[in-house]
Amino acid sequence: MHQPSSDMTGTGVECSEENTSSAGKQQVEVIKSTGDKRLYRAITLENGLCALLIHDPEIAASQGEGGDSVDGSCDDKGGAVRRSRRRAGPGRGCASDSEEEDDSYDEDDEDEDDDEDGDGDDDEDSGWETADEERTTAVLVNGVPGDKGDEGEDGCGDHCEGCKLCGNESDEEDDDGSSEDESDGPRRDMPKGGAKKAAAAMCVGVGSFSDPLDAQGLAHFLEHMLFMGSEKFPNENDYDSFLSAHGGSSNAYTDAEHTCFHFEVNHKFLTPALDRFAQFFVAPLAKDEAMEREVQSVDSEFNQSVQNDRCRLQQLQCHTANSAYELHKFSWGNRKSLGEPLVKGKGIRGKLINLYKEHYRAGRMKLVVLGAEPLDGMEKTVKELFVGVRPGGTERLNFAREGRLWEKGKMYIVQSVKDQHQLSLQWPLPCLDSVYRKKPYDYVSHLIGHEGAGSILSLLKAKGLAQSLTAGIGDSGFERNSAMYLFSISIRLTVLGLEKVMDVIGLVYEYIHMAKEVGPQEWVFRELKSVADMEFRFAEEDLPEDYTCRLAENMHLYPEEHIISGEYIVEEWDPALVEDVFNWLSPENMRVDLVTRSFDNTSSGVLVEPWFGVRYRVKDIDAELVERWAKPPSSNLALHMPLQNLFIPHDFTLRVEPVKLAEPVGDSGQLCDVLTPSNSAPAKVMSSLESSGKATSLQAPLPEAVLTESSAEVMPPGSCAKIMSTELTMKVTLAELPAEVDDAAGTTYPKTMPETSDKLTEPAPPSSPNAVVKRFPKIIYEDDCMKLHYLKDTVFKTPRASVYFAITSGVFMQSAKNVVLGELFVKLHADALSETVYLASVARLDWNATLSASRLEFKFHGFNDKLGLLVKTVFEQLRDFKVQKDRFEVVKEELVRDYGNANMKPWKHSAYLRLRVLRERGFPVEERLDALLSCTPEDLASFVPAMLDQTFTECLAHGNLTEEEALELVKTVQSCLPQKTLRPEHRPVERIVQLTDGVSYVINARAKLDAEENSVVEMYLQMKQDWGKETVRDRAIVDLLEHIIWEPSFDQLRTKEQLGYSVECSVRVTQTVMGLCFRVQSAEYHPRHVHSRIDAFIEDFRNYLVTMTDEQFSNHQEALISQKLEKDTNLEEESDRHWAQIWDNRYLFNARKLEAQALHELKMKDVLQCYDSYLSAASTSRRKLAVQIWGKNCHAMMSEVDDAMKVADGCEKPGDTALIKDIAEFKRRAELFPTVRPVPVLSSSTVMQSE
Repeated sequence: MHQPSSDMTGTGVECSEENTSSAGKQQVEVIKSTGDKRLYRAITLENGLCALLIHDPEIAASQGEGGDSVDGSCDDKGGAVRRSRRRAGPGRGCASDSEEEDDSYDEDDEDEDDDEDGDGDDDEDSGWETADEERTTAVLVNGVPGDKGDEGEDGCGDHCEGCKLCGNESDEEDDDGSSEDESDGPRRDMPKGGAKKAAAAMCVGVGSFSDPLDAQGLAHFLEHMLFMGSEKFPNENDYDSFLSAHGGSSNAYTDAEHTCFHFEVNHKFLTPALDRFAQFFVAPLAKDEAMEREVQSVDSEFNQSVQNDRCRLQQLQCHTANSAYELHKFSWGNRKSLGEPLVKGKGIRGKLINLYKEHYRAGRMKLVVLGAEPLDGMEKTVKELFVGVRPGGTERLNFAREGRLWEKGKMYIVQSVKDQHQLSLQWPLPCLDSVYRKKPYDYVSHLIGHEGAGSILSLLKAKGLAQSLTAGIGDSGFERNSAMYLFSISIRLTVLGLEKVMDVIGLVYEYIHMAKEVGPQEWVFRELKSVADMEFRFAEEDLPEDYTCRLAENMHLYPEEHIISGEYIVEEWDPALVEDVFNWLSPENMRVDLVTRSFDNTSSGVLVEPWFGVRYRVKDIDAELVERWAKPPSSNLALHMPLQNLFIPHDFTLRVEPVKLAEPVGDSGQLCDVLTPSNSAPAKVMSSLESSGKATSLQAPLPEAVLTESSAEVMPPGSCAKIMSTELTMKVTLAELPAEVDDAAGTTYPKTMPETSDKLTEPAPPSSPNAVVKRFPKIIYEDDCMKLHYLKDTVFKTPRASVYFAITSGVFMQSAKNVVLGELFVKLHADALSETVYLASVARLDWNATLSASRLEFKFHGFNDKLGLLVKTVFEQLRDFKVQKDRFEVVKEELVRDYGNANMKPWKHSAYLRLRVLRERGFPVEERLDALLSCTPEDLASFVPAMLDQTFTECLAHGNLTEEEALELVKTVQSCLPQKTLRPEHRPVERIVQLTDGVSYVINARAKLDAEENSVVEMYLQMKQDWGKETVRDRAIVDLLEHIIWEPSFDQLRTKEQLGYSVECSVRVTQTVMGLCFRVQSAEYHPRHVHSRIDAFIEDFRNYLVTMTDEQFSNHQEALISQKLEKDTNLEEESDRHWAQIWDNRYLFNARKLEAQALHELKMKDVLQCYDSYLSAASTSRRKLAVQIWGKNCHAMMSEVDDAMKVADGCEKPGDTALIKDIAEFKRRAELFPTVRPVPVLSSSTVMQSE
């Protein structure tokens, strides 16, 4: 849970333009990492508004794989991206096939955020000024099986990301163990939610702590209402429509003391977007009709969170807090808190306007703008647009209060929605904002949250008391505010741990006692500082919108020079402060919450929290027990300080490799390679070269080289592997080199490389006259058991790497029991590794393992220096795997609980049922649960050798690795796996059900939770099969249709008809089969009504297409082209994109470029033909499946609908509507799409794919 820190030496701003405003005034230097090429300028407007301006030279650079546009078609407009990436929750946008759909059973892994809107009095819509004046871990993620998506799918509502107070679910709560066999194949080749755009964020220093008691949720409601038009742009949809038309998106969230608004857009349209954005804070409107409509939206959003255990617990903690603290308030807002006062005429509108006029002032606003425009021009624009913001509000609001936050000596026993036993311990600390340079809480959270030998978790697991533990101070306003910091420990208990919960708390205090006796250790601080320095120095780029949000928040917390570095920086070792934090973690200062399904509703003393309806009891903790915790009689010998971390990297040298150029050199037209250091020796730039400067410059002619051609064979034991490598060298002088060379992502390299630090050396780039090098993964190793794809990073030039493995076995899908045994293996394998590889996670080396249908996937990413050690550790544990009976029982108990928690969210339930229908194979959760209950340690012990007996492994090594290093990794893995091949004809192939042409199928199911008020309709329209290169044009058409239909579907179904807060429409690619999916979640309307309204929208949409102007169509077309060509944001994102092609056996590494080219040729008639074939109700080729999940108020109606419908029997004909009652029987009669076979991959050093 601790934040990174950094040594800021040598990272100050260097550019004179960056330091000086247009008026010549010297600016404060904003400290940034050494690799950050952006220019920064902090300014303060005359009205007191503070702004940080960021010039990013790469935004306007060529985009995409190769950096070129398609016939100039993407020169005008950017890609529309409708995904909220900053936080999960009911945010703006919809996702393509994502990991959430992989969950056949789920946890509360989303931010069930909320926003608050309300109605007001009868004032006219003339504007605000004339209106009525009335008034937190460090947990090694062993992988959620099925985690393959680009994006989270949580929430697809209006502009608001919701009430941020609830925070993100902890990692262990996300892990429900679900299997990939219940997922759509993710849209892996799509950009991760967009990429290099211009962006802006405004963080206002007021939040839900400022809500009046008689209008709780008002700050959040105000955030919503600012999107509803302004005096200059009165149309409610003007801002959103403008962004959508120019490749942008917007969102906002409300926290305890901050409210943040943000957007992204194509950089050429930043100024008009800022103009609309600025009006939020200059002259917004407060329309009565919008207020009433948004109250319904707020209530729908709140209802989505009512069954979220984390949100329920947090609201209980607020409800039971000292009423003198603002934390006591209900920050979410719903119909009761906002709608009822509106109906009773209590002046909600006036209170809203007063809140705005009092707090939305320039001195309380922090603006960040990131774009391609030079800083002088950007400064001029910002001053012109934001000069109208009213001055005032220069003092930060302070909510510090006297007295205890919670009553001491109490345990709150809370009824859980899902099957779990969660222990939460919390200690209020003073606000520690002022000691951000020291961060003593990071030291404490590192020790308490440690998972290695000697830790609290290690001992709890050894005793069978717990499954996971997280510790630290979270990032939300609930945990960090001017009143307090909240230090939290969250422990997932076993059944035994539930019985001995007081012993668990006692062990926590034994560890705290041990740490206090040992005293603060400077070596621990130095280790943490080393990691933080490393992380800041080599910080990877965030998405622009995320980055601006983070910096806008930081501007409220840190001085100008530390806006970027403040969350990392640790400059001073202060052992006294560390001791103070430990002292605050006392039993007298502790709050205890036990969230459990084992709650006795019949016992006396059951209380009910008024907003969420949480049932709980309060229990006095025995005073003697509190005293024993405060002074443990002795420390447990099993508890000790962590071991020193051997995974912390020290070598950050960039590797170099020879690169083949595809263009002729010189007059001869001969194809040659420019040779960088030879592949025959470790390709590192040595310190001696660094000191001489030879490694970083091409100032002198390159040395003469001999033209050679070599082919090397590597023969591991038991294999006939062949490694193909051609090495060409020649004489090249500086005069023969081009002025500049573009790499695969459009990065331009000058003849002379930029200066580098003494520890980080960049290799010279490949060069050839007029060459654009297209680099894609190449095969450097292949035998009957393994294939290795390799790509050296030349784009991001970071000392990181990604290494991914997919191990195919033929045994998993043979039975439900084999699937369960596979899941048990994944969990137990990670469990056995946890103490060792936790150290790797501290050193920012990440890994996860998942079971996905017939494949085990292992993914490793991080600093490459110790990445090989991590791979070796994980696979040696796989080789030596032994079943420990005690751990087997604990993990089995956890998996049983996970299966029982399956599909609690209605939208996950609908996705699960849709995929059950579509996938040929797969085993229902109920069947897997039955199989799990009969599994024994002996079953698993005999299963694992069979699982690994015959396999085929496909790998990707990408990043700062030489070919030699990549091959060494493969040898390591080979040594840990039996070398018996799974022949191609025996490798399982997933097939998809082809729905009957012209037939509409329906599935009805009750929501899993009896108390669930939400219903869901998921309407799936099946289209063509994606065969790869042959169907690029078809895929482009489907994507363009999605791009066009998204905004009008949201506007009609969500904004105008208010069917529900969560409304989305997106393409699904289910194991190569494309489809368009509408999904609406509603607490207001029953599924039958929602279904009919989606149908009506689809029918009306043809007229929308027919009346679309050529300019509007071109806007969509060009925006999507731009999106396709946008560059990857960081190394891992590029790795995931390449891995997607390998995983899906498409190997079309330039897919986005090909799709962009296809988009350029499309006409409206192509989209209309797609609509007429697959969406129109009149089409005899339309294939429709509607999944309807019925909430608690609709059960009787569901039975009536079932009784009235024809049951699918295999005899359906076009025009029929049929009910699927037995999914297994339906699939036995269904036709299947044909199998897509893998296509060959070129194994040259640079894959030049046809365009």
